Amino acid sequence: MTFTIGIFGAGAIGSYIGGYLAASGEDIIFLGRPRGAQSFAQYGLTLTHFSKPDIRVTPEMARYTDEVGELRACDVIFITVKSQDTAQAAAQLAPVIAPQTLIISLQNGVGNTDILAATLGGDRVFKAMIPNNVLALDAGRFHMGTEGEIAIEDTPSLAALIDRMKAANLDVEARPDMAAAQWTKLLMNLSNAGNTLAGLTIYEHLRSRDHRRVLALSIDETLAVLGAANIAPPRLGKVNPKILAPLLRLPDFIYHRLMPFIIKIDPQARSSMAQDLIAGKDKSEIDALNGAVIALGHDVGLATPVNDYITARIKAAFAAGESPKLSGAHMLAQIKALTRG
Repeated sequence: MTFTIGIFGAGAIGSYIGGYLAASGEDIIFLGRPRGAQSFAQYGLTLTHFSKPDIRVTPEMARYTDEVGELRACDVIFITVKSQDTAQAAAQLAPVIAPQTLIISLQNGVGNTDILAATLGGDRVFKAMIPNNVLALDAGRFHMGTEGEIAIEDTPSLAALIDRMKAANLDVEARPDMAAAQWTKLLMNLSNAGNTLAGLTIYEHLRSRDHRRVLALSIDETLAVLGAANIAPPRLGKVNPKILAPLLRLPDFIYHRLMPFIIKIDPQARSSMAQDLIAGKDKSEIDALNGAVIALGHDVGLATPVNDYITARIKAAFAAGESPKLSGAHMLAQIKALTRG
């Protein structure tokens, strides 16, 4: 017996996850833009991974639509749109989904399930997160360039789905602490903005100690806010939030030797935020990432000058339509001036 699984937002992450499930024989319905449907009809999907064999999905192996009503028959729907589009996705789904359909937010940020639950009902909405970076290439190709396990809420309602995902050769773990784990993912995602402002790949960005020091300042500030809010972000795979900032501040000759043992990063990988800017999108996920730190800081009465600065620069970059290609030294100097003032 197969599930019918919908992918609402068949971008890089949605195409990758849905593609693996389709290749394993699950009934998959991709919901995406008309140009995505055209690409799928012409090329299907080719899914590559830095350490796994390639996966090929032909157009006959899944359905691709731009009509949300086609998701009516789904048992499970993964929401993989960017956080700024969550409310719109919920509004589109509300009139068409069946009462028993389960909704899984596989998105960045910490507030998407609340937005979905407000419109669709909390009993059917579940948290999930993916730490991996997926790069959209040409001709229906998507490349996963970093390691990590998809984390999904540990609940009996999702046990069968998790088994099917594992059977499809996806790396998945069920976690009872998803709310806190999403903050660990957000800490990891804080690099997205710096990567975008630098105009570099993730690998190049993290090879620069000055850029790493900027990221460490953002992480330190976030951990202070989380501590004031009594939130303890847990270890996620090889990522221990307590050592992130000290690790990033290490001299290059030590950091470059240690990093391959902590996380594998493909040299061509770019953050999803950087990909959005390159693609000409006018909005980013910054409000759901660094902006979430700012909002929580306001709630607990802590200033967040580092994340304020980074958020403002990202918004300016998207308004201009290009990366300012800032050096780490430049960003450090501006942050120092702000925090000293």
